[in-house]
Amino acid sequence: MGQPVGVSFSCSKDELGDLSICWECIEVIDYLLYKRGVSARAKRVYLMKQVVLLFTLSQMFFLPVMAHHSFNAEFDRDTPVLLTGVLTGVEWQNPHIWYYIDVTDEDGNVENWGISGGSPGMLMRRGIYKSVLEIGMTISVEGFRARDGSNNAGGRRVTHSDGSDVFTAGPAAGRSIGAMPGL
Repeated sequence: MGQPVGVSFSCSKDELGDLSICWECIEVIDYLLYKRGVSARAKRVYLMKQVVLLFTLSQMFFLPVMAHHSFNAEFDRDTPVLLTGVLTGVEWQNPHIWYYIDVTDEDGNVENWGISGGSPGMLMRRGIYKSVLEIGMTISVEGFRARDGSNNAGGRRVTHSDGSDVFTAGPAAGRSIGAMPGL
């Protein structure tokens, strides 16, 4: 290579961008590491650590965006449901709460339905806590059925058997299911 140790890098940010480095610069770094007695294995380990670090940092920014799903991808706004049943379970955890009710159909068969709600943080900021959903209580849920046809729904409004609100999904709270957006 023949360049002295004090050589400055010749690449410019205008040509390569802020995060780019030219091959000449890599050769200079390689030369400097060689002069310091760094082995080829140590160089590979150093470069691999840099690649892993860059990959990890990039995933921190991109995975949350890729992981989020759309309400419309999971639930069908054209298939509203009104379910009344006994609350059998509550999963109060991110990314969305799930609660389960036993619904009795016209033939007397009991089906367990899973209802997806908002995120626990969002609900708690609105003053809604897990304690409002007591196992064994009878509730009615307005929402939209899962696109896959399973006994799952995206809940929008939850009421007690007397009609008083347990909680709602937002501004559409006071409206009946026929007045929900998308219908």
